[in-house]
Amino acid sequence: MTTTNWFKNNCPQVLLFGIFIAFFILKSPYFDVHYFWDEAWVYGPAVDNLLNNGFGDKWIIREDLTRGHPVFFHLVIVSISMLLGSSVWSNHIAATLIAIGVSLSIYLIVAHFTSRIMGLLAAIALLMQSAFFSQSALVLPEVLLAGLIILSLYYYSVKLFWYSALFASLAMLTKESAGMLFVAVGIYELGMLVLSTSDDTIKNRINRLLILASGTVPFFLFLAYQKFKLGYFLYPEHLGMINFELNNFK
Repeated sequence: MTTTNWFKNNCPQVLLFGIFIAFFILKSPYFDVHYFWDEAWVYGPAVDNLLNNGFGDKWIIREDLTRGHPVFFHLVIVSISMLLGSSVWSNHIAATLIAIGVSLSIYLIVAHFTSRIMGLLAAIALLMQSAFFSQSALVLPEVLLAGLIILSLYYYSVKLFWYSALFASLAMLTKESAGMLFVAVGIYELGMLVLSTSDDTIKNRINRLLILASGTVPFFLFLAYQKFKLGYFLYPEHLGMINFELNNFK
């Protein structure tokens, strides 16, 4: 195969690789910018503390760092930053690499259902989206959360339900709000179960629900650990901010 033919066959991947390099270069001036907002409050210091002090139980139970949240996001950032050293610079690079990984997932998923050109356009559209671009280098969990949810929905759509449950579980261990993914898919499966007529279909729906439910087990184990160590399931200060008075809904 000649070089020209190879490039024609792999043009979308080559262009995507070049776009990722350009994206990384565009974000590079922000790598040395100090933590900002929630970065500076909890996520950045928590990652720095984990990098400096290790994975011991003493870190896990520190309320001022976890604020009751699961720590999968922190572990992903640390796993990447360990190769570069403990610094704001390395943590922002790790966050940017996660964002590129999410964009790559979008390319692969869209290419699977349509074509490589459409996958390339979808990845470019994501990278150019203002909210994604602005958060892509920040030590915040939302970009990773989005990527895990997308992967979970993809594997659900192609009927690889154990993989779907795995990524949904990791999403929930990134941020509790991912629990709505279980609720949404569970409601859909229950609705389809009600509409099912054949015994095989009903059995398959029930199996899917059980597989999906298994993805919540790690999160509930985390809550049990937190209850045992700290005396609560969910962070009391966050629960205190919830107010269901009708005046708040006007």
